[in-house]
Amino acid sequence: MKTNHNLRRSTTAAVHVIKAKLGMDEDAYRNAMAMNFNGKRSAAQLDDQELKHWLLHLKSLQKRAGLNTEGVRNEAMIKKCEALWVELRKAGKVQNGSMEALQKFVQNQTGAAALRMANSKQLYQAIEALKKWLARAPTKT
Repeated sequence: MKTNHNLRRSTTAAVHVIKAKLGMDEDAYRNAMAMNFNGKRSAAQLDDQELKHWLLHLKSLQKRAGLNTEGVRNEAMIKKCEALWVELRKAGKVQNGSMEALQKFVQNQTGAAALRMANSKQLYQAIEALKKWLARAPTKT
């Protein structure tokens, strides 16, 4: 069940990344969704299948606009890894807060050669490890 929830969150994040890349304002986004899904105006109102179809629809719009559609979900997950790493750095929970250190952490956790080369499963694994680290590590004073 938790995996399904995380898949939904990453799909929703991908939807919002594409929405931003398309330059859609809130009204255009919600009106387009309402036309496609019987008046539903929020991704939260869509069931899992509808959300998947909405993502595919936005990807097709993105492709027609000549924008890159590859790795949208991974891009959102990479940004999440980076944000968690920044939080760890701000909290003083890592000695080396550089992006190179994050790369090394991801490599050690997942075996991926680099953050951008990690697949969705590996990125999910890294995100969960970063969240656990943030929750358990004592703050340096």
